Amino acid sequence: MWETEFPTASAIVADIISIISNKKDLAVNYDDKNIKILSKDEIQGDYYVRLKIKNSSDALVNITDLLSGKNIKISSITENKINEDDTALLFTIRDIGFSSLSFALNELKSLSQVYEIENIIKIENYEA
Repeated sequence: MWETEFPTASAIVADIISIISNKKDLAVNYDDKNIKILSKDEIQGDYYVRLKIKNSSDALVNITDLLSGKNIKISSITENKINEDDTALLFTIRDIGFSSLSFALNELKSLSQVYEIENIIKIENYEA
């Protein structure tokens, strides 16, 4: 449900900003002679991921175990209790290819404690 056939608005804006600022290390590389648009398999970066999960002590353990078993680097985790049974889990993943992230998130969906992958947002690094 979270993966679409077309790019999200935030991805399009990020690509436009990449071109305007002439960044060489982002999803769209631009120079005076040509433009190279990378496939989503070639894009390496950071992502925010928001999950709706069961409010249980083992849910977070199972999620982090699965991700760390795939050598996925989690830099931050925030939990927000939605109600008695549900929790929103927001985490930041660093330096991962989109295909690897997609594969891991598909496995996360198979966990009984994960109700939904609510959002995935690519984080652009604008350092010179």
